[in-house]
Amino acid sequence: MHQYAIFVIPEHDAQDTSFWMQVMLGIESALTANGFTLHIQITSSLDDKILNSEVNNCAGIIFAGYGSLPYIDRFRDYNKPIFVLTYEPYNLFPYDTI
Repeated sequence: MHQYAIFVIPEHDAQDTSFWMQVMLGIESALTANGFTLHIQITSSLDDKILNSEVNNCAGIIFAGYGSLPYIDRFRDYNKPIFVLTYEPYNLFPYDTI
């Protein structure tokens, strides 16, 4: 079975390539060392959909940037590990946040 994590980042946050590219490379390196791959999903609006089959088969979801916060609750029912990379705008529990 192919193991992967999904990295979700809004297009406007991803424009800061000097920061987010380093973050993605670090995450990809750590995942690869543990037998996983990274699937990157750049979203352009809240209407973007992540394919259900991709979420169903992933090991977990990493949400990056402030703009990704509206997506988080949409994926809570998938019962996948969720990790958030942003500053805390509200109480994010039960999500792991950095």
